[in-house]
This record gives sequence, structure tokens and C-alpha cells, in this order.
Amino acid sequence: MLNYCSRFRRFGLTILMFMVSYVVMAQRTISGKVLSGENKQPLTGATITNKKSKTQAITDAEGNFNILASDGDVLVISNIGFSNKEFKAGDATSVIELAVEQTNLSEIVVTALGIKKEVKRLGYSVQEIKGADLVKAREANPINGLVGKIAGLDVAISR
Repeated sequence: MLNYCSRFRRFGLTILMFMVSYVVMAQRTISGKVLSGENKQPLTGATITNKKSKTQAITDAEGNFNILASDGDVLVISNIGFSNKEFKAGDATSVIELAVEQTNLSEIVVTALGIKKEVKRLGYSVQEIKGADLVKAREANPINGLVGKIAGLDVAISR
């Protein structure tokens, strides 16, 4: 009986090792470059998400990325101001261009509790700053242009 259990354990461990190696070998590193469709410049900080495994990667300063995926997995590339793009891992595409998304923002205020409301529906006054006010400030960083413009807004630089 002891000999039978020992053989069964060895056989089970062997099968387990083959299964683990099969799963590990099925995934490979997918590399690519993300560019703006408008001016062909690299997009820094674009997010690449594997829909199946939920793993993510972010593009570097040159728009390059590396992510683990199996052949056939769907990868989604997203970036603020650009349309999302999906492609299958294993396709020969190594350079992906994202189209610029032309949408206008409506007047929505995020309150202290994180609730989004339209400006017209608020029962209290709201301070606003327009883009033209930021242009007048002539700051290299537009966030620094907000300093002293809105009451209660603290702008801190973290490094």
C-alpha cells in the first residue's frame, strides 16, 4: 500500500510539473510602441491592459511597452485624450497608433464628497477658472497657474 501511494504521489507531481510548465510557456512577452495618430509622436504613460489576465503595463518616455500575454489574448491600449484601441496578442503589429478623441467637457463639478453634479443644480456658489486665465499666467506648468486663483485650493509639488 505504501509503495502504491508513493508512485501515485510521484505521478501526480510529474503531471503537476507538466501543467505548470505548459501554462508558463504559453505566455510570452509582447513588445510594442504606442504613437499618436495625429503627429506620430510617442505616447508616454499610455496603459496597456490584458483583458484576460487583467495585467497592465505603461509606456515609457519613448512609447515602448512590454506585457505578458498568451496568443489570442485581447490587449487594450488607453490614454487620456485618445480613443481606446484593442488588438490581439500575437498579431504582427508592433507599432500602434491611437486616434485623438475630440470630445468637449461639460460643466460638471466634483463636490467635496466626490459626487459629480451639474453647476446649475448646486445650491451654493462655485468658483471657476477658465483656460484663458491660465494662459494669462504664462506658467510652464498649467497646474502652477492655479496657485492663488481658487480659494481653498492647495497646490503642492511632490518629487
